[in-house]
Amino acid sequence: MRTVPIKWVIPVAVAAALLAGCGAKDDGGATPAAAATSASPTAAAGIADKPADEILADSRAAIKEAKSYRLKGSLVEEGETITMDLKLNGNEVMGKVSVGKDQGTVEILAVDGLQFIRPDAKFWTVNAGGEAGKTLVQMMGKKWAKISAKDQDLSDLFALANLDELLDAGGTVTKGETKQVNGVEAIALLDGGSTKDKLWIATTGEPYPVLLESETEGGSLAFSDFGKDQGIKAPAAKDVVDFDKLTGN
Repeated sequence: MRTVPIKWVIPVAVAAALLAGCGAKDDGGATPAAAATSASPTAAAGIADKPADEILADSRAAIKEAKSYRLKGSLVEEGETITMDLKLNGNEVMGKVSVGKDQGTVEILAVDGLQFIRPDAKFWTVNAGGEAGKTLVQMMGKKWAKISAKDQDLSDLFALANLDELLDAGGTVTKGETKQVNGVEAIALLDGGSTKDKLWIATTGEPYPVLLESETEGGSLAFSDFGKDQGIKAPAAKDVVDFDKLTGN
């Protein structure tokens, strides 16, 4: 699986799926501050004094305990800016992903063990090409396409729901500076000693991740809305098309 070229391992196979095509030929907003400060103000007391690997372990445990959160921002992959706004609850995910200005946008939804995508017309046109793209736009309309887990390219769109990979590190984790990030007191965790790529962890309230940023390649992802109902629901049957049947796979 491909990752963005920063030290922290972020599974953006999303980019691979979008940039390579589907095989069938909004960046402001939520900040982590409210979520991090809504928890117990003493929960993360002394977190900055712990070893880096313990801070990371505590952060993983805190976000898993919260179960749900929001991930929003942009990253750079192969010169293209990947923008995402995702709401997650365990293995469930709902949101939008887009690449650059001309690759289109895909809504993704994973719920009740099923996966759905709803690309816009530009995505179908760019990835399916010519008349095939136009035909798919007409056939799909505003409906969701239910996809099979065996369709690896499309299933990779849901890789960001894997929290273990999202907060994994590729090397030895060390501590960096402590400062206020998006309104939250936080400490930077550095992977492999790089000072340009940082995972910021809240040092007040629960030790939630606050921001994942890369100065090396550009871009950042903000975490917020921990423990909130993300409103992830399965689409109505009338609004779903079986993509395998549609494409004859």
